[in-house]
Amino acid sequence: MTRLPFRRRALILSGLALAAALILWNTPALDPLVYPFRLFVTFVHETGHGLAALATGGRFLGFQVFENGAGVALTAGGSRLL
Repeated sequence: MTRLPFRRRALILSGLALAAALILWNTPALDPLVYPFRLFVTFVHETGHGLAALATGGRFLGFQVFENGAGVALTAGGSRLL
């Protein structure tokens, strides 16, 4: 059996990882397993808003992650688009 080229293998693995993530994220029975990752993703996302504020001359005042996985970043100044 010949090996697939690297790009093709990477594309297949990326597709499988995306499919697995979508299934895990959207299956209610798996919520206890996914919950810590959901909070981590929100943490990273809100931190990204803070870093964008800092990169555009603003201030990062903090952020809050809620029990339902939602979050909010508190910034001042910088670009409102980011």
